[in-house]
Amino acid sequence: MESDRFTVVQLKETSRRLGLPTKGSKAELLKRLADRDPAGAWKNVARKLQEDEASRLEEEMADETQQEEREDVNRRGPTTIFCV
Repeated sequence: MESDRFTVVQLKETSRRLGLPTKGSKAELLKRLADRDPAGAWKNVARKLQEDEASRLEEEMADETQQEEREDVNRRGPTTIFCV
């Protein structure tokens, strides 16, 4: 089932955004969301959260890579490039 792919954190945030209680197990959160919205439109909110989280993680990884590259350059010291 598609809704099983959502994490508890994502389900709790989706519930919060929809004004539902955020306490309970994953199964309880899924049931509460399904009871509130049998058509499943709540999944769009949860998917958006997944996309936002993925984008944030990609940005963090890019920032870490840039920082590691700067540190590597600093460790090696200045480089001289000769053009012929």
